[in-house]
Amino acid sequence: MYTLLGAEVSLYTGKVRAYLRYKRIPFTEVVASAEVYRTVIIPKTGVSYIPVLLTPDGETAVQDTTDIIDFLERRFPTNPIYPATPCQRLVSLLFEVYADEWLVIPAMHYRWSFPENLDFIYREFGRTNLPDASASAQGKKVAAKFAGSLPFLGVSDQTKAAIEEWFETFLGQLDAHFAQHAFLLGGRPTLGDFGLMGPLYAHISRDPYPGRLLRAKAPHVVQWLERMQFNHPPALAGVCRHNGETLRVLPGPGRGGRLRPHPACPRVARLHRGRGQGKPPGLPLHRVDVPAPTRFLGISFQVTRTHARTHTHTHTQRKRRRRRWC
Repeated sequence: MYTLLGAEVSLYTGKVRAYLRYKRIPFTEVVASAEVYRTVIIPKTGVSYIPVLLTPDGETAVQDTTDIIDFLERRFPTNPIYPATPCQRLVSLLFEVYADEWLVIPAMHYRWSFPENLDFIYREFGRTNLPDASASAQGKKVAAKFAGSLPFLGVSDQTKAAIEEWFETFLGQLDAHFAQHAFLLGGRPTLGDFGLMGPLYAHISRDPYPGRLLRAKAPHVVQWLERMQFNHPPALAGVCRHNGETLRVLPGPGRGGRLRPHPACPRVARLHRGRGQGKPPGLPLHRVDVPAPTRFLGISFQVTRTHARTHTHTHTQRKRRRRRWC
């Protein structure tokens, strides 16, 4: 069984946790306490970043969420999270980069710039770092280095208003999209969905102030976050869970690599209104061949299928080194 070393409060652990659940890869999660850092993470990786994935034999440790996902995709190719078509693959990769490298800025701002978050954050950090000690006191010590990173990210009194305006605009666009689609690119998640889980789950949805903002301004994003927990089997076996209901979905992708809901499912059919011909209830599951969209979250693009080629390399081969934020 694989072992995930991470924390509920960690921005990037949520990304890998959701991926492991979606792929139904057996794993156990171990809290990255100070002892785990000292005895496992630093000796095996040479850095003090989480999450870290340990292979069942305990010999291999993989650090960096993109590397972890690509490592597992090669070993568990069923239900791939990289879209098959070039355009959707590019969109998915762009969203992962956007989430990993840019949404970390509002995530850190909304966590550390609002005093009402601090009691909660101190307790969370304390329970993670030294579970048997005073949670709040330990949390303050650990949290200090993360709170001090805001200037490095460009968060200051002069930029806070612009960061909030940018993020809330993005949140509104994302909420409008999830009002019509279960995931970023249709009926099943891609790498871009898992990328967004990093900042939107651990920071934005769980911390008190941004969590209240999220629930007030983006209820469909909240529903997407619930779907991305994958506490139920994934939607590739013929059913999925949405808002507490069991829904039927198509067993295979239509053109563009997207799963489409059976029109007899009223709630899911509403998510895909205007994207297929309705059929009477009771028909067996089938494929609906739907043209790929030419507009996504306000971005227009054109798909040229004749000359498009799928590139097999992934952006992890660029070997980006990223700092890890909490």
